[in-house]
Amino acid sequence: MLLSNPVSDELKAINLALRKRIYAKEEIRERLARELGRFCRLSHFSQQEAREWAGGREVAAVDGSVNYLGALFPYILCIFRALARTTGGDRTAVTEVFSPLLPHHYRELTDLSREQDLDNELAVNIVKERKLVAFELQVAMETVVRKSPRLVIFDGGFVRYERHAPEAWSRYRQLALEKEIFSVGLIEEAGSFGLGRELNLAHYGNPVFDRELLLGLMEPGECFLVDFERYVKKPAFYTAFARLSRNPQAVAFDFFKEQARYASGVLNYLYTITPAGGRGVPLLLDIVDAEARISDREMDLLLEAYLDVEVRERFFAANRLRRDL
Repeated sequence: MLLSNPVSDELKAINLALRKRIYAKEEIRERLARELGRFCRLSHFSQQEAREWAGGREVAAVDGSVNYLGALFPYILCIFRALARTTGGDRTAVTEVFSPLLPHHYRELTDLSREQDLDNELAVNIVKERKLVAFELQVAMETVVRKSPRLVIFDGGFVRYERHAPEAWSRYRQLALEKEIFSVGLIEEAGSFGLGRELNLAHYGNPVFDRELLLGLMEPGECFLVDFERYVKKPAFYTAFARLSRNPQAVAFDFFKEQARYASGVLNYLYTITPAGGRGVPLLLDIVDAEARISDREMDLLLEAYLDVEVRERFFAANRLRRDL
């Protein structure tokens, strides 16, 4: 494909700007270790060591998903699923439907739109995130109450729970700490930029994100534990970073500040249950992710079973889908 000179020049400029954001690994490692924390080697637990670490208790993972039909308000239909599963095979799941076509859901959306001066589409996105978080916390709480696992692994950082469901999150946090249950939020694509900010790294005012700074910086089975007293800015959280597989991308892990001193032990366990050739996510969380996901095929089957063809065509089918390609 031939490009005009302005387009090619701008693409070259973007490439040059991004090249300048790639730092020398040795320099960044040295600065991180000197200014913000320490690098540590993780250990693979034996089966006996893993059992001893868990103290005879199970480990749980929590994830959720949402799939939807339609695009034009109010002709939108969302299906949520949240799942918690333990290493012993216990499963707690919730599946819910949300649509502005239902009167109580419509009122929920319009109230939010008025309160925060939002258009309807943005209000839908906020409500979707709130409900997904609430359902994930619901299954997590039920699992904690019934099974009292040693560890609960969440797919995502703690900020989204604190932001979108503060009361439910506070209840979960209090119960987990009372029952001495470790909680960790795994952030596969870390959007934070705290490390780069503390090292005063930025380009034209744009932050250098932690994920790009740590890419390929650690060896498999290595973690970076930040100095809690010097670095932690969020009073309720502690974040560590680790490379749990051969995948060069490091993963971020949120902990409660009260459990920060146990981070290395939790990471050793997670390293033990993470496939060496995978993308750096513990196997249990991958299993839960697959079970919780609502595929397009499953969505189609549900809608075909319960919505008339005329209803689907008249109210939910986007006209672009009818294009003759």
